[in-house]
Amino acid sequence: MDPNAMDWNRLEALRPLQRPGKPDVIQQMVQAYLKNSDALMRALNAALVSQDHEVMTRSAHSLKSAAATIGANGLSQLAADMEAKFRNGQFDLAANLILRCEASHEAACRALIDRYPSSGSP
Repeated sequence: MDPNAMDWNRLEALRPLQRPGKPDVIQQMVQAYLKNSDALMRALNAALVSQDHEVMTRSAHSLKSAAATIGANGLSQLAADMEAKFRNGQFDLAANLILRCEASHEAACRALIDRYPSSGSP
C-alpha cells in the first residue's frame, strides 16, 4: 500500500453529521487529527530515545486508529505494522519504522491542509 494513500471518502462520509449553524464537522475532525497525531509522533520519538517500549506500542496503536479515522490508510497500515512488531518485542527496527511513519504522517498532514485549508497546520 502506498504510505501516502488517502481515502477522502472516509472524511466525506461524516458530512451527514453536519448540523445547520454548527462548526464544520470535517474541519473539526481535521483540526483534531492534526493536533493529536502531531502529539503522537512526538511521543513515539521521545519513547524511542528513552526506549520506553510500552509508550511506543501505545502510541503506534493510537496513531493507527487516528489515521484510519481520517482516511490516511497508508499511515494507518504503517502504524499497524509498527504496533504488531512492537507487541511482538521487535524493537530493533523501531527508528526506521518511526521514520517511515513520520514521512507518511507529514504527507497526510499536507494533503489534509491542501484539501481543507481552513483547518490550519499541525
